[in-house]
Amino acid sequence: MYLHNLFLLFVFFGIFSGCAVSGQNSANIVSKGTKVGSQVYDSFNEGATSYDEVIAKLGQPAERHEGITVDYRYEETSEKGKGFDAILGGVGKTRTVNECVTLVFDGKTKKLLQKRMTECDSKPSALSTK
Repeated sequence: MYLHNLFLLFVFFGIFSGCAVSGQNSANIVSKGTKVGSQVYDSFNEGATSYDEVIAKLGQPAERHEGITVDYRYEETSEKGKGFDAILGGVGKTRTVNECVTLVFDGKTKKLLQKRMTECDSKPSALSTK
C-alpha cells in the first residue's frame, strides 16, 4: 500500500511539475518606448551621423533637451511563473529591462557629437556638450 501511495504521489508531482515547467517558458511581455538595440546604436557614428538620420531610423525621441540632445527610452517587463507553478507554491518572477540612449548633436552641423547607451531606472540625464 505504501509503494502504491508513493507511486501516485510521484505521478501527481510529475504531472504538475511538467505543467509548471511549461508555464515558466511562457511569459507575459509588456513593452513601451523605442528600442534602439546595440546594432542600431553602433551604426550611429560620432562626427558623421546626422540628427535627421537618427529621426528617420528611430522616430521622435522621448525627450529633447537644450541644444540638440535627445533621449530614447525603452522598457520591457516580463512575468513568469503563473498557472500551475503558483498552485505548487512557486513564486512568479518579474524581469524588467530598461534601455536609455542619449545622443548629443552639434547645434550648427546637426552631426552626432556624443552617444551613450545605459540601463536606467529613471529618466536619463543629458550628456555634457563640453
